[in-house]
Amino acid sequence: MIVVGQKLFRYDGYADDGYEWDGEFPLRRRAEKEISCYELRVTRTTVCGYFVDFFGIEKFIHRFWHKKFAYETKEQAIDAYLRRKRCQIMYLEHSLKRAREALDVGATQAMSLACN
Repeated sequence: MIVVGQKLFRYDGYADDGYEWDGEFPLRRRAEKEISCYELRVTRTTVCGYFVDFFGIEKFIHRFWHKKFAYETKEQAIDAYLRRKRCQIMYLEHSLKRAREALDVGATQAMSLACN
């Protein structure tokens, strides 16, 4: 049972400033260099869940949600981080596949238009 004042854990990874800049435009988001473990305190509880303080923002976590913002153990938190990154890779690979297919279709149509 979660109680007020209890520590919960969340792993996340960010580069220092996030973007490399070329004058006024960002070139690309830099890759994550390391992951950090955040220790979050439960600020209050309700019948349905509890709230944690995340850098001054109160985040609600439902007791019965499968995916949670923070976990009771570091092991659960690192497993959730790895699962989030695997899902991110899966979604991005799918998006890249669709973009390549669209590019192929566009190139094929451009070739047929150029021949007319």
